[in-house]
Amino acid sequence: MVSPNTPNFLTTLRHITESIMKTDMNKEFLIDQMGETIFSRFADFMDQHDYETADCLHSEWNVDGVDPEDGKYEFLFLADLTQV
Repeated sequence: MVSPNTPNFLTTLRHITESIMKTDMNKEFLIDQMGETIFSRFADFMDQHDYETADCLHSEWNVDGVDPEDGKYEFLFLADLTQV
Protein backbone atom coordinates (compact mmCIF):
# COMPACT_ATOMS: atom_id res chain seq x y z
CA MET A 1 0.00 0.00 0.00
CA VAL A 2 1.29 3.43 -0.91
CA SER A 3 1.26 6.14 1.73
CA PRO A 4 -0.70 9.31 0.89
CA ASN A 5 2.51 11.23 1.62
CA THR A 6 4.53 9.34 -1.00
CA PRO A 7 5.58 11.68 -3.84
CA ASN A 8 3.97 10.92 -7.20
CA PHE A 9 7.29 10.22 -8.92
CA LEU A 10 8.02 7.45 -6.40
CA THR A 11 4.66 5.75 -6.87
CA THR A 12 5.04 6.04 -10.65
CA LEU A 13 8.53 4.55 -10.48
CA ARG A 14 7.25 1.72 -8.29
CA HIS A 15 4.44 0.92 -10.74
CA ILE A 16 6.86 1.01 -13.67
CA THR A 17 9.23 -1.33 -11.84
CA GLU A 18 6.42 -3.72 -10.95
CA SER A 19 5.05 -3.80 -14.49
CA ILE A 20 8.53 -4.39 -15.97
CA MET A 21 9.14 -7.35 -13.67
CA LYS A 22 5.84 -9.04 -14.54
CA THR A 23 6.88 -10.53 -17.84
CA ASP A 24 9.53 -13.17 -18.44
CA MET A 25 10.82 -11.20 -21.41
CA ASN A 26 11.53 -8.19 -19.22
CA LYS A 27 13.13 -10.37 -16.57
CA GLU A 28 15.47 -11.80 -19.22
CA PHE A 29 16.29 -8.26 -20.32
CA LEU A 30 17.13 -7.26 -16.74
CA ILE A 31 19.30 -10.37 -16.24
CA ASP A 32 21.12 -9.64 -19.50
CA GLN A 33 21.68 -6.03 -18.47
CA MET A 34 23.00 -7.08 -15.07
CA GLY A 35 25.39 -9.59 -16.65
CA GLU A 36 26.61 -7.11 -19.26
CA THR A 37 27.16 -4.41 -16.63
CA ILE A 38 29.11 -6.72 -14.34
CA PHE A 39 31.20 -8.03 -17.25
CA SER A 40 31.94 -4.49 -18.44
CA ARG A 41 33.10 -3.43 -14.97
CA PHE A 42 35.08 -6.69 -14.64
CA ALA A 43 36.90 -5.87 -17.91
CA ASP A 44 37.55 -2.30 -16.73
CA PHE A 45 39.15 -3.55 -13.51
CA MET A 46 41.24 -6.10 -15.41
CA ASP A 47 42.48 -3.33 -17.74
CA GLN A 48 43.43 -1.31 -14.66
CA HIS A 49 45.28 -4.33 -13.22
CA ASP A 50 42.92 -4.26 -10.21
CA TYR A 51 42.68 -8.02 -10.05
CA GLU A 52 41.30 -8.14 -6.52
CA THR A 53 38.21 -6.09 -7.42
CA ALA A 54 37.81 -8.00 -10.70
CA ASP A 55 37.89 -11.26 -8.76
CA CYS A 56 35.23 -9.93 -6.36
CA LEU A 57 32.93 -9.11 -9.28
CA HIS A 58 33.60 -12.52 -10.81
CA SER A 59 32.71 -14.30 -7.57
CA GLU A 60 29.54 -12.21 -7.15
CA TRP A 61 28.23 -13.23 -10.57
CA ASN A 62 29.46 -16.82 -10.89
CA VAL A 63 28.03 -19.61 -8.76
CA ASP A 64 30.50 -22.39 -7.98
CA GLY A 65 32.62 -21.24 -10.93
CA VAL A 66 29.72 -21.36 -13.41
CA ASP A 67 28.18 -18.37 -15.16
CA PRO A 68 24.52 -18.52 -14.06
CA GLU A 69 23.35 -17.77 -17.60
CA ASP A 70 25.18 -20.92 -18.79
CA GLY A 71 23.80 -23.16 -16.06
CA LYS A 72 20.43 -24.07 -14.67
CA TYR A 73 20.04 -21.23 -12.19
CA GLU A 74 16.96 -19.24 -11.38
CA PHE A 75 17.03 -15.52 -10.70
CA LEU A 76 14.54 -14.33 -8.12
CA PHE A 77 12.83 -10.97 -8.49
CA LEU A 78 11.48 -9.42 -5.34
CA ALA A 79 9.10 -6.53 -4.95
CA ASP A 80 10.57 -3.25 -3.72
CA LEU A 81 10.02 -3.32 0.04
CA THR A 82 11.78 -0.06 0.89
CA GLN A 83 8.49 1.75 1.46
CA VAL A 84 6.87 -0.97 3.57
